[in-house]
Amino acid sequence: SSSVRTCLSLSTSNCSWIFLCAFSSSESLNLNLLQEQCAELEKEKKFMIIELDAIRKDFNSRLSLLDSEINTFRDRYEKSQYDLEQAIKDRDITANKFKHVLDQLHDLERQVPELRKKADDERAKKEAAVNKLQEIVTNPMQHNPFYSRPTGGSRRHDRDRNERNVVRRLEQALTVERMKYTKLQNEKDDEVATLLEDINKLKRELEIRRDEIEKFKQQLESRTSNDNISSIAEEVDDDSKDYLESWVQTPKKSNIQKYGWKKQLAVLKKNRLLLYNSEKDQQAVISIDIE
Repeated sequence: SSSVRTCLSLSTSNCSWIFLCAFSSSESLNLNLLQEQCAELEKEKKFMIIELDAIRKDFNSRLSLLDSEINTFRDRYEKSQYDLEQAIKDRDITANKFKHVLDQLHDLERQVPELRKKADDERAKKEAAVNKLQEIVTNPMQHNPFYSRPTGGSRRHDRDRNERNVVRRLEQALTVERMKYTKLQNEKDDEVATLLEDINKLKRELEIRRDEIEKFKQQLESRTSNDNISSIAEEVDDDSKDYLESWVQTPKKSNIQKYGWKKQLAVLKKNRLLLYNSEKDQQAVISIDIE
């Protein structure tokens, strides 16, 4: 029995040793595996840190770019608001000027019939006076109550001399009246011509102002986006440059040396070149489209 106990004791010790060896080997394997996993995690951590830094840099770059775009858009918006306010002010100024020009035109149009009537009355009076003087000159004895007819052959010479004096005075008076009538007629014609010239000029200016106001209305109605508001001032400036007026010399005919040159009013309007013989003309002699 003692030998059996001894054998059992030895076998138990061997089993414990074997178990301990197996456990130690398993723990060593697990430790190695954990160390490898930790190393892999460290590598992934480093990669993630590098990737996170790259993402942060890209985010900061995009954020800076976005801030720059926002500032640019804010500046454009403020400039657009300013340009819009200026365009509205210009439109109001043009509308007021248009109203002033329209009032002047109406006043001139109201004055034309009165001036024509006055000129016609003066002309009728002068014509009546001239006809009366002409009749007196033609037959002075019949129309001169202050002239006394002589009654004797001895006074025939005095009568002829008196007739000649009367005729001469009447002719002088007729000449003076004709000069007055001609002067008055010329003054009236000059006034009417000046008035018509002013009316035609105001009509052309009125047409230009109407076109400008119509363009302002179209621009203000069509600008619904803030990105497009900034172009209003530029278009207004371009429109203000669409009208130019100047006197030019043009050939009368193809043979310049023979026929020479003539002076015409050139008007550049809406990409069209219009030529007028004078400022009084409402219809252009030549119209040329300019691309």
